[in-house]
Amino acid sequence: MNLTKMIVVTICSLSLAATAIAADPKADKDLGPTSEESELINLGWQVSKLKGENVYNENKEKVGDIDDFIVTKDGHLVFTIVNLGGFLGYGDYKVAVPAHRFSQIVPKAILPGATKEKLRQLPRFDYRILVGIEKEPEKR
Repeated sequence: MNLTKMIVVTICSLSLAATAIAADPKADKDLGPTSEESELINLGWQVSKLKGENVYNENKEKVGDIDDFIVTKDGHLVFTIVNLGGFLGYGDYKVAVPAHRFSQIVPKAILPGATKEKLRQLPRFDYRILVGIEKEPEKR
């Protein structure tokens, strides 16, 4: 099972379990994971530890690094934010890549067919759009 599926399964499982407990007033109020949930924890990777990890293409060429992940309200991992970098740390260029385009995220993030040039042709991703400050991506 690749990381994308593992993250989605874990998020959905934990979300469903939490929803079921919250919906049932007679449910046990223990907030700890069940044994099944603990098994998922042991199989998974911390998403926070993936931030900053390099992204490679199938030719083992570095094309950027992971900046973040975008998950829908219903718990589906839909985008990986890839930072292509800038010059001497200035002018980061981030793009949103559909998560399904990655052949794997762990132990190494691989984005087949990617080059820095191809990724720079994508619209720049700006976090301010997520909070409604801007309605359109910033122009290149």
